[in-house]
Amino acid sequence: MPKLILFVACEKVIIDHQQLPSLINIFQRMQIKLPDAPLPEKALSPVRWDAFALWQHTEEEVGRKFTQRIEALTPDGEKFLEAKVVFGAVNNEDLQSKNTFQLFGIPINQEGKIRVITWLGDDENPVGEYYFSMKHLPKEKNEQSPIISAAE
Repeated sequence: MPKLILFVACEKVIIDHQQLPSLINIFQRMQIKLPDAPLPEKALSPVRWDAFALWQHTEEEVGRKFTQRIEALTPDGEKFLEAKVVFGAVNNEDLQSKNTFQLFGIPINQEGKIRVITWLGDDENPVGEYYFSMKHLPKEKNEQSPIISAAE
């Protein structure tokens, strides 16, 4: 079975012409200034983001197909997204697979840790987990809309 080398959530993954990944703004802490009005129960910030996984294969795995599943959970444990991809090493020249999940929306109505989990195939035990935090900041005078940013 492939070995998970890296699993992170970030603002964006860029794959260059040589198929090499660059990870932009790896998520750690997010802060949001909320409006005075109450938010809907499942409010999402309209942010596009990526989850990235790097897998190491053995030569015996070349040509085989594997499935990676991910889920993201709110701070109170409710699933707000899920996705899966089929992947594998295609030749002995590159025994790594790189999977990028392009996602949309980050829940903003709860403070705490957002958990992103990944599995290989139908296994019940996760092979990787990644956490980043969401913190609410007081709104400044004359601010109208929510503003989300990475913490300094």
